[in-house]
Amino acid sequence: MNPMQMQINYKELTPAQYVEKHGLGEAAVRSRCKQGILNAYRTDGGHWKIRDYLNEVVDRAAFEALLSENIELKAKIETIKKALS
Repeated sequence: MNPMQMQINYKELTPAQYVEKHGLGEAAVRSRCKQGILNAYRTDGGHWKIRDYLNEVVDRAAFEALLSENIELKAKIETIKKALS
């Protein structure tokens, strides 16, 4: 599929909808919007809209394999650094 034709896979939620879906407190959600932690923007009326991306779930086994590889690579980098110094 041409990247320019890819469908953006998210829904725009209000803070209250985000709270209902993710179980956080509304004050925490608004704070995360302000801090830029959540992908959110303000409408012309000053209301928050949060882009809640769909299918952003990573398989736990794949995550753990990637994490393990990362740890191994960091150890190899440290070994190389020590050998070069």
